[in-house]
Amino acid sequence: MRIRWKLLILLLSLSLVPILVIRWSDQRSMSKMGDDLATITRNVLIQKASMELRILVEEHSRVLRRERELIEMALRVQASELEKRFASAHHPNSFRFIAKSNGTEPAARTKPRRLKYFRVMGNGRYVPLNVSYENLSYRSPPDIRFGGNEGKQAMSSMVPVYHSIVSEHPDLVFWQLTALEDGAESVYPKVGRIPMRYSSLHANWYVQAQKEAGIVWTRPSRDPCTVRLVFTVAAPLNSSVGKFIGATAIAVPVSARLQ
Repeated sequence: MRIRWKLLILLLSLSLVPILVIRWSDQRSMSKMGDDLATITRNVLIQKASMELRILVEEHSRVLRRERELIEMALRVQASELEKRFASAHHPNSFRFIAKSNGTEPAARTKPRRLKYFRVMGNGRYVPLNVSYENLSYRSPPDIRFGGNEGKQAMSSMVPVYHSIVSEHPDLVFWQLTALEDGAESVYPKVGRIPMRYSSLHANWYVQAQKEAGIVWTRPSRDPCTVRLVFTVAAPLNSSVGKFIGATAIAVPVSARLQ
């Protein structure tokens, strides 16, 4: 082999080998840098997503806390007004004054914003319920001890108060319930039919309100009229001498709290 070919091969070796080595090294460096950038980007995105999710959860927590406070405040007003009326039921003159219209707009003029009351049938079909914001459903045992018609009047006079509360919080307030130790009970708004087997005196919200002597929240349960899941927030009712005479409650749809 001639010397010029040998020199050519030598020069090519001296020039190509470093180029290949550098190329291989660059590829490794670029690959490592790409992996590092991907790791950094992933960590940044995860951190950002975690921060945004935490902020979102904290905002929802504040909203839920505010709604809880609104419901409990409305329930306190409801319980206070009921206690005033039951105390006045023993004094006909003062009761008639309390039972007068307080200027609240008639419930009949206020229409529900959307279909709110319906019963879920076994086949999944929705059947609308006939409800009336003008009155409440009332029932009592034949041997009722509390004031008879006066007790019924006391409950009926709560319609403007109930209506005012549900108008302020239409999505949160579903039913407004009241039950007394003597078996009298009411449901607002008035519904066409309450299951005969249902008794508020045996409901969890009534038992817990009597036991805890304060505002209580029940676990989600089936509403007897609509078969929908509801939370029930209850408060005890006491006489002027501090004796337990019953309980009142607000039923809140689970969907409204967790939507």
